[in-house]
Amino acid sequence: MSKIDLSVVLPCYNEAAILEKNVNIIMKVLDKARLSYEIIITEDGSKDGTDIIAKRLSKENDKIQFFHFHKRLGRGRAVANGFKKARGEVVGFIDLDLQTPPEYIVKCYNEIKKGADGVEPIRYYREEYHFFFIRLVLSIAYRSLFKRMFKIKLEDTLAGCKFFKRDKILPILSKVKDNHWFWDTEIMVIAYYEGLELKEIPSVFLNIEYKNRKSKASVITSTFDLFFDLLELRKRVKRIYRKR
Repeated sequence: MSKIDLSVVLPCYNEAAILEKNVNIIMKVLDKARLSYEIIITEDGSKDGTDIIAKRLSKENDKIQFFHFHKRLGRGRAVANGFKKARGEVVGFIDLDLQTPPEYIVKCYNEIKKGADGVEPIRYYREEYHFFFIRLVLSIAYRSLFKRMFKIKLEDTLAGCKFFKRDKILPILSKVKDNHWFWDTEIMVIAYYEGLELKEIPSVFLNIEYKNRKSKASVITSTFDLFFDLLELRKRVKRIYRKR
């Protein structure tokens, strides 16, 4: 299997409205950076024709791979499956809505080439997005609770953009239990306790609204779910890594 610089996994569920446009945006950024790369679209049981678009894109460009799952597995599971298919020395994912701008893919990659094993952005919300107030407050509360529970130097484990050295992250995938949104936090916590050198870089968080695209989850409901997920993860971490 030939090696390349970078594998970018794009987990997709009902993203027909934005898939082609945003894949092209990502590829322009990576082409400008002069990296050898692949895009891995892991389509997670969509009902809106996302799989048809993804399949066409993969046929039109040999840098794009497409994997379809008939049954919805969950966003985290889709990312993990993409990592396992990846050929890049550096592998990661970014949420297709690009609320974390794709330029941060390259910034994460560069930090890994400097020596980090894993990199994620710390999201900063722009002041003009006043209607993001609830989301901002919940995000701050979650970060504060996370730091109190785990006391590790990570600020924003829910950021939808993370990149790793492939050989370091693959052995950790089987240790992650969640298949959905909490996967983002769990992968970083387990990676930390497994001894990976992790780094965070500041990033903007953009409010981008797309026509004909619905949010995948209620922010408030998801935050309460994540709270209970944090409790369960802390119990497991104490049991497995209590000597650290």
